[in-house]
Amino acid sequence: MVQITDTSNENSEQSSSSKKRARSPSDLDMYNRPPAKTPTFDREIPKSVAFVDLQKLEYATRTLQKNVETVLELAPDVLSLKSLIDAPNLNQGIKMELKQNDLIEMASKLQSRYKIGTLPILDEITSGKINFNDKDMKKLKKCDPNTQNIQVEVPVTPMTDEIAPRGINNTLPPLPQIRDPALYERVFIHKSYVNSKSYMNSEKLINNHNERLEFIGDAILNTLATMIIYKEFPTATEGQLSQIRADLVNNKTLCQFSLQYGLDKKLRARIEDSVLKSGDQKIYADIFEAYIGAVSTERGLDLSEVKNWLHKLYQERLRKLRVLYISEPINRDAKSKLYSTIGMADAYPQYETIQQGDGVKVDCIVHCVMKGEVIGVGQAPSSKDASLRAAMDALRNKEKLEKYFLQRKMIDRPAKQGRKEDKASKESTPIKQSSEGNTSFDMSLFPVKVDESEPIDTSATNRLYSEIGQRIGSHPEYIINKGEKNQQIVTLKIRGVEVAVASDLSKKKAMRRAAKALLDNQKALDEICKAA
Repeated sequence: MVQITDTSNENSEQSSSSKKRARSPSDLDMYNRPPAKTPTFDREIPKSVAFVDLQKLEYATRTLQKNVETVLELAPDVLSLKSLIDAPNLNQGIKMELKQNDLIEMASKLQSRYKIGTLPILDEITSGKINFNDKDMKKLKKCDPNTQNIQVEVPVTPMTDEIAPRGINNTLPPLPQIRDPALYERVFIHKSYVNSKSYMNSEKLINNHNERLEFIGDAILNTLATMIIYKEFPTATEGQLSQIRADLVNNKTLCQFSLQYGLDKKLRARIEDSVLKSGDQKIYADIFEAYIGAVSTERGLDLSEVKNWLHKLYQERLRKLRVLYISEPINRDAKSKLYSTIGMADAYPQYETIQQGDGVKVDCIVHCVMKGEVIGVGQAPSSKDASLRAAMDALRNKEKLEKYFLQRKMIDRPAKQGRKEDKASKESTPIKQSSEGNTSFDMSLFPVKVDESEPIDTSATNRLYSEIGQRIGSHPEYIINKGEKNQQIVTLKIRGVEVAVASDLSKKKAMRRAAKALLDNQKALDEICKAA
């Protein structure tokens, strides 16, 4: 029969031992064996802890919690166990098992001490909230002051913990900062990384990877993208807005952003690299959404910072989408206006056809290029309209316009002294001859000679428009008349003076010939631009 130790007389070793049940020979053999390991409290504290040991420790701690919960749920206390053993109708085999099972006896004692309030640590274990205060810390330091030198050995990995806050090329708007280190790290943890920890409960698991952050980030991104394009495209239809938003928030776009910021470098997942590279790489788009979710939740869902950042990030893409989806009326003066804004003597906007259209199903695509840099893109059924749309797109590109405008300003020749007349007055007041037949200009220089054999300079009209606009605040005037054999006769007038006459089957070519003739004649150009 099981003898129950009297815990009220624990100070007497003799009394305690006399109340223990007799051990069988096999029990004695088991207890007389030397210990398999050195007792825990006699071992020297290790100088380092391997990363794999930390994972084992995590597993063991969770298992301890579950086992303590099981003991407190199922174990009878000492009185209940004694009553069970003494029950007359209990099977004899079960009685013997209960009498001789040391672990059942230990479980009943744990349950009993828990009930009488002498094992509060069990509540702390099951809740995961172990009480440990400053007083305990001082005692611990006295036990072994060398514990401060323990190092954790983590596996060497080629991945870097550093992302690129302004993009790997340092060209993107800075990422909003996540201040909470735990929240920041969670952004980059894929569920495959923690799902193998089956010993963790589902609530703990779901808050250890980025799936919930991705969920709220996806919703916030869609909302902010909608707000941005609603303001950017005031004339767009509902269908156009839906198409534009889909382009902004699709996985391909988000994956590109994620890679450009280097977010992929911090990804923690148990997925083969070959699978990541061969798939649609949605996992990287998910990181971008999780990052947005983390920033937004940390800011208490104050989305102003995230919205401003996304607006800047989307700028280049918004310009391209405007060309692709929005049919804005063509501005026929877009090229001239662009040239007068950023054109220089040695550099001016040029138009390169990237795709030839068929006028029906395939549009023509033209790039507006300044000093080798694409500053605008146009798409239309004809190359003429596509180039105009490219110029219109360039005029909306405020960053590039400012860049080249400042460059031109630095090399522009200084304004001539004494030219203070109102520009509007100059344009509206014609130059008249005096009664003696003299003029304000040396009329022997005009009209300038036009060499019809010279090759056509397609930029001549734009260059002249810019030159005249900068020097005298006026603009060239082209008067077109029809001549013999369908010839187009163009008279170029500036400040009321006929400065050149050219002809061609094409009126545009005739205009360019006249403009080039004046540009090539520096003396005549200076004369027509001189102060009145």
